[in-house]
Amino acid sequence: MRLELTDDDGVVVAVITGDIDFGTAVDLGGDVSRAVPDSAVGLVLDLTDVRYVDSSGVRVFFELAAQLATSGRRVALAVPETSPIRRLVKITRLEEAIVLCTSAAECSEMLRQA
Repeated sequence: MRLELTDDDGVVVAVITGDIDFGTAVDLGGDVSRAVPDSAVGLVLDLTDVRYVDSSGVRVFFELAAQLATSGRRVALAVPETSPIRRLVKITRLEEAIVLCTSAAECSEMLRQA
């Protein structure tokens, strides 16, 4: 798994590539959590190039959403319509806790407007 962090006008964007599983999820959660300053509007997890997410990854997504929610901020997942990860998001009901979009740019815009 590879992680690239950027700032998109106050929104932290975490571009993740590869698989998110038991071996990578904890480090991912910690790295992303530390990268979100108090001044950030929200967090986008760009899963466009993620091939696989297991339950450890899903747990990290819920934990990040809960962490940011304590300060009134949101997490958004960028998952293309054709990605198999989108089905996982639906099955696990992640979209009840996290904004679901088709691209990182769309997610960033939604978080800034919220």
